[in-house]
Amino acid sequence: GTAMGTKMAPTYATLTLGYLEEKLYNRISEILGEEYHEFIKINWKRYLDDCFIIWNKEESNLNIVYTILNNLDPDIKFTMEKSSSQIPFLDVLVSLNNNKLSTDIFYKSTDTHQYLHFGSSHPRHVKRSIPYNLARRICTIVSDEETRNQRLDELKTYLINQQYPYK
Repeated sequence: GTAMGTKMAPTYATLTLGYLEEKLYNRISEILGEEYHEFIKINWKRYLDDCFIIWNKEESNLNIVYTILNNLDPDIKFTMEKSSSQIPFLDVLVSLNNNKLSTDIFYKSTDTHQYLHFGSSHPRHVKRSIPYNLARRICTIVSDEETRNQRLDELKTYLINQQYPYK
Protein backbone atom coordinates (compact mmCIF):
# COMPACT_ATOMS: atom_id res chain seq x y z
CA GLY A 1 0.00 0.00 0.00
CA THR A 2 0.84 3.65 0.16
CA ALA A 3 2.32 3.62 3.66
CA MET A 4 4.71 0.82 2.79
CA GLY A 5 5.72 2.55 -0.45
CA THR A 6 6.47 5.78 1.43
CA LYS A 7 8.71 3.97 3.93
CA MET A 8 10.52 2.10 1.17
CA ALA A 9 11.19 5.11 -1.10
CA PRO A 10 14.52 6.09 0.57
CA THR A 11 15.72 2.48 0.35
CA TYR A 12 14.86 2.29 -3.35
CA ALA A 13 16.55 5.65 -3.98
CA THR A 14 19.69 4.48 -2.18
CA LEU A 15 19.79 1.17 -4.06
CA THR A 16 19.12 2.81 -7.42
CA LEU A 17 21.71 5.55 -6.95
CA GLY A 18 24.26 3.03 -5.64
CA TYR A 19 23.76 0.98 -8.81
CA LEU A 20 24.01 4.09 -11.00
CA GLU A 21 27.19 5.18 -9.21
CA GLU A 22 28.86 1.90 -10.15
CA LYS A 23 27.80 2.50 -13.77
CA LEU A 24 29.11 6.07 -13.47
CA TYR A 25 32.55 4.95 -12.23
CA ASN A 26 32.84 2.45 -15.08
CA ARG A 27 31.82 5.01 -17.72
CA ILE A 28 34.22 7.60 -16.24
CA SER A 29 37.07 5.07 -16.53
CA GLU A 30 36.16 4.37 -20.16
CA ILE A 31 35.75 8.00 -21.21
CA LEU A 32 38.03 10.09 -18.96
CA GLY A 33 40.45 7.48 -17.60
CA GLU A 34 41.52 6.04 -14.29
CA GLU A 35 42.59 9.39 -12.73
CA TYR A 36 39.05 10.77 -13.02
CA HIS A 37 37.58 7.44 -11.91
CA GLU A 38 39.57 7.66 -8.65
CA PHE A 39 38.87 11.39 -8.23
CA ILE A 40 35.12 10.93 -8.52
CA LYS A 41 35.04 7.79 -6.41
CA ILE A 42 36.82 9.62 -3.57
CA ASN A 43 35.11 13.02 -3.85
CA TRP A 44 31.53 12.15 -4.89
CA LYS A 45 29.23 12.51 -1.86
CA ARG A 46 25.59 11.51 -1.77
CA TYR A 47 22.67 11.45 0.65
CA LEU A 48 19.75 9.53 -0.87
CA ASP A 49 19.42 11.23 -4.27
CA ASP A 50 21.28 14.48 -3.49
CA CYS A 51 24.85 14.39 -4.79
CA PHE A 52 27.79 16.72 -4.18
CA ILE A 53 31.34 17.08 -5.44
CA ILE A 54 33.97 19.77 -5.16
CA TRP A 55 35.37 20.06 -8.67
CA ASN A 56 38.93 21.33 -9.05
CA LYS A 57 39.54 19.98 -12.53
CA GLU A 58 38.74 21.20 -16.05
CA GLU A 59 35.18 22.48 -16.38
CA SER A 60 34.79 20.81 -19.76
CA ASN A 61 35.28 17.45 -18.05
CA LEU A 62 32.62 18.36 -15.47
CA ASN A 63 30.22 18.79 -18.37
CA ILE A 64 31.26 15.36 -19.68
CA VAL A 65 30.54 13.83 -16.25
CA TYR A 66 27.14 15.56 -16.23
CA THR A 67 26.36 14.12 -19.67
CA ILE A 68 27.45 10.65 -18.51
CA LEU A 69 25.19 10.97 -15.44
CA ASN A 70 22.20 11.83 -17.58
CA ASN A 71 22.79 8.89 -19.88
CA LEU A 72 23.04 6.24 -17.15
CA ASP A 73 19.29 5.58 -17.12
CA PRO A 74 16.59 6.95 -19.46
CA ASP A 75 14.15 7.51 -16.54
CA ILE A 76 16.51 9.37 -14.21
CA LYS A 77 17.69 12.89 -14.94
CA PHE A 78 20.17 14.84 -12.86
CA THR A 79 20.21 18.59 -12.45
CA MET A 80 23.40 20.49 -11.69
CA GLU A 81 24.00 23.58 -9.64
CA LYS A 82 27.49 24.99 -9.65
CA SER A 83 29.20 27.93 -8.06
CA SER A 84 32.77 29.06 -7.48
CA SER A 85 31.90 30.69 -4.14
CA GLN A 86 29.06 28.91 -2.30
CA ILE A 87 26.45 26.22 -2.77
CA PRO A 88 23.86 24.54 -0.53
CA PHE A 89 23.91 20.79 0.03
CA LEU A 90 21.04 19.49 2.17
CA ASP A 91 21.01 21.83 5.19
CA VAL A 92 24.65 22.94 4.82
CA LEU A 93 25.86 25.99 2.92
CA VAL A 94 29.38 25.21 1.71
CA SER A 95 31.49 28.30 0.93
CA LEU A 96 34.94 28.78 -0.57
CA ASN A 97 36.87 31.88 0.52
CA ASN A 98 40.59 32.32 -0.15
CA ASN A 99 40.93 28.63 -1.03
CA LYS A 100 39.40 27.65 2.34
CA LEU A 101 36.11 25.80 2.79
CA SER A 102 33.65 26.84 5.46
CA THR A 103 30.18 25.62 6.36
CA ASP A 104 27.07 27.33 7.65
CA ILE A 105 23.47 26.32 8.25
CA PHE A 106 21.34 26.54 5.11
CA TYR A 107 17.66 27.32 5.53
CA LYS A 108 15.33 27.26 2.54
CA SER A 109 13.59 30.59 1.92
CA THR A 110 10.29 28.95 2.90
CA ASP A 111 11.55 27.93 6.39
CA THR A 112 9.44 29.82 8.95
CA HIS A 113 11.37 28.51 12.01
CA GLN A 114 8.07 27.78 13.72
CA TYR A 115 9.24 24.95 15.92
CA LEU A 116 6.92 23.07 18.26
CA HIS A 117 5.20 25.61 20.54
CA PHE A 118 6.28 25.25 24.15
CA GLY A 119 2.65 25.42 25.29
CA SER A 120 1.74 22.34 23.25
CA SER A 121 0.58 19.19 25.01
CA HIS A 122 3.66 17.20 23.97
CA PRO A 123 5.62 15.47 26.76
CA ARG A 124 8.10 17.71 28.57
CA HIS A 125 11.11 15.65 27.41
CA VAL A 126 10.14 16.25 23.77
CA LYS A 127 9.94 20.03 24.28
CA ARG A 128 13.25 20.03 26.16
CA SER A 129 15.06 18.05 23.48
CA ILE A 130 14.15 20.44 20.64
CA PRO A 131 16.41 23.37 21.70
CA TYR A 132 19.24 20.98 22.54
CA ASN A 133 19.13 19.17 19.20
CA LEU A 134 18.70 22.33 17.11
CA ALA A 135 21.68 23.92 18.92
CA ARG A 136 23.71 20.74 18.52
CA ARG A 137 22.98 20.76 14.78
CA ILE A 138 24.25 24.36 14.54
CA CYS A 139 27.40 23.50 16.50
CA THR A 140 28.04 20.50 14.26
CA ILE A 141 27.51 22.29 10.94
CA VAL A 142 28.76 25.88 11.37
CA SER A 143 32.54 25.99 11.06
CA ASP A 144 33.23 29.64 12.02
CA GLU A 145 32.89 30.41 15.74
CA GLU A 146 31.52 33.94 15.27
CA THR A 147 28.90 32.74 12.77
CA ARG A 148 28.06 29.81 15.07
CA ASN A 149 27.35 32.20 17.95
CA GLN A 150 25.20 34.34 15.64
CA ARG A 151 23.20 31.27 14.54
CA LEU A 152 22.71 30.22 18.18
CA ASP A 153 21.42 33.73 19.01
CA GLU A 154 19.02 33.50 16.04
CA LEU A 155 17.85 30.09 17.30
CA LYS A 156 17.23 31.58 20.74
CA THR A 157 14.98 34.23 19.15
CA TYR A 158 13.05 31.60 17.16
CA LEU A 159 12.48 29.53 20.31
CA ILE A 160 11.46 32.51 22.45
CA ASN A 161 8.91 33.33 19.73
CA GLN A 162 7.52 29.83 20.31
CA GLN A 163 7.23 30.59 24.07
CA TYR A 164 10.23 28.55 25.18
CA PRO A 165 11.54 29.82 28.51
CA TYR A 166 14.66 31.98 28.22
CA LYS A 167 16.75 29.62 30.39
